[in-house]
Amino acid sequence: MSAEQIYDFEGIIEPAACSVLTTASLVAVHSASEPKFQNAIPRVEVTVMVGAGAQRFSAIDGTAASSRETAWQAQLRLDLITPAAISVHRAYRATLRKSMATLPALINNAEGMTRHKIQRIVDAGSTPHFSPQDGVFQTTLLYDLQFSVQANAWPDLDT
Repeated sequence: MSAEQIYDFEGIIEPAACSVLTTASLVAVHSASEPKFQNAIPRVEVTVMVGAGAQRFSAIDGTAASSRETAWQAQLRLDLITPAAISVHRAYRATLRKSMATLPALINNAEGMTRHKIQRIVDAGSTPHFSPQDGVFQTTLLYDLQFSVQANAWPDLDT
């Protein structure tokens, strides 16, 4: 297993979150989505910003020399973009919030999450940006995450 399969946190968590949101009939895109989907309106742009380590270490082969950090903090940013119609924006935003209520229970079973686990997802607030002159309304929703690499991933890491 390559380092990318373990340490590309954004490339693992973003598509998993998108797959859960898509099941709720939302158009969800991330940094590696096909360009034709990145301009859809309405849409939810999913971004993971990895933060500090959670100071959880594990000795991969049982020795202190192989100790690795196994958990991190992150922020999940959801940019909801809709046409500049408040009724459409409110409805899509409500659907997104409803989907986020189920995300913690579903994301760890999403494709690509076999070696990682989200332990915690906490709503960190939202900020609306209404720009009718630009033809769109946007709300940014933030969620604080804590995630980890599962113990079964480490033995397969190419050294």
